[in-house]
Amino acid sequence: TAIGTRAMPTAGATFRLAKITVRPTATQQSAENASLDPSTVTVSNTDVSKLTFGTYVTMSEQDLDWTDPASLNIVLEQLAIAYGQATDNYAVDACHAAISQTSAVADTAVGADWVTAIYEGARQISAASNYLPTHMFVTPASWAALSSSVDDSNRPVFPYTGAPNLMGQNAAGNAAANTWNGNPLGLVLVVDKNAPGSFMGHAAGPAAGYQFFEQMKGAISVDVPSTLSRTIAFRGYAAGSMRDATKFVKFV
Repeated sequence: TAIGTRAMPTAGATFRLAKITVRPTATQQSAENASLDPSTVTVSNTDVSKLTFGTYVTMSEQDLDWTDPASLNIVLEQLAIAYGQATDNYAVDACHAAISQTSAVADTAVGADWVTAIYEGARQISAASNYLPTHMFVTPASWAALSSSVDDSNRPVFPYTGAPNLMGQNAAGNAAANTWNGNPLGLVLVVDKNAPGSFMGHAAGPAAGYQFFEQMKGAISVDVPSTLSRTIAFRGYAAGSMRDATKFVKFV
């Protein structure tokens, strides 16, 4: 995934994550050999439940025997895609729902308004957590609005830098209609049709504000002799946890 998948703990239906709620603070020593000021560290635990995702199809023996062998691979690929869409939808919904900070985009067609909203979001994240955002997650509609926004001279704010005579000098990032990759104001752009809304945050690395765990178990099949058929399933376990909501901001 765009933010990385962490290994799912294997034991139990739930697992526990530790979170520091009160952090230590350091102060200047008042004099040589003087005692340092003590700190308090408080650790809370969050229980995270594993969720199961999957789907299956039943194919007749005739379909399996009489069609091109590649047809079974196509079915497996489609089952894997359906599973991936379900876990993605779960992860992006859970992350978005846990975010309370907001930054307003006054007019999505105006590049300056996007720049203002992104920097306002970055300010909130930095002020609350002392981290900066790494990723920007947008719906297809927001991606189109962001990529096509222009400045006061009708120049793209995030131009396609590979186009002739569009080298992107002084651009605030880049975008293109044939790819979802982009880097508005240095952020990793993630376009997700399952996202309920657009948001940004510190979403990568050991200090990521949201963590996603997965154990993809893959395909499994069983023959059904009474109907001369085979049932094929694709499944896995997933779990998400918002570790620090102050590292995220929704665009409104």
